[in-house]
Amino acid sequence: MKPIVYLAGHAIETDYRDYVIKKYGKHIIAFDPLREIEADCDRSSPNFKEQIVTGDKLQIANNTHIVVAYIKKSTFGTTMEILHAWNNKIPVFCIIEPDSGLEDDIWLSYHTSKFFYSIDSCFDYIISLIKN
Repeated sequence: MKPIVYLAGHAIETDYRDYVIKKYGKHIIAFDPLREIEADCDRSSPNFKEQIVTGDKLQIANNTHIVVAYIKKSTFGTTMEILHAWNNKIPVFCIIEPDSGLEDDIWLSYHTSKFFYSIDSCFDYIISLIKN
């Protein structure tokens, strides 16, 4: 069974999501909330924000095996997704810049299962977990 990996991160980080889907899509089910949830929501609806947040939270809690947070620029949404995954006992892997110091952030390190310094090292690790 392929694990469902929720691709968290700033909304502008579309290249990361595209790269993961293209390179690792045969090994995992990559869930891109921007394509899967936000695309189906009506921006003009007064409930737009609720649709996004509720959809993301339901996906993480009910249909996700691993959350990968790509953190080039931290956002409240990404940190909330990390916390929600942690609260639901879902492993969180964070991809950060090597000299960012984010692995020393108390709140982030507490809620993160493992840090990585590249997309490939993170997803190669996930694939190694699948094979074992």
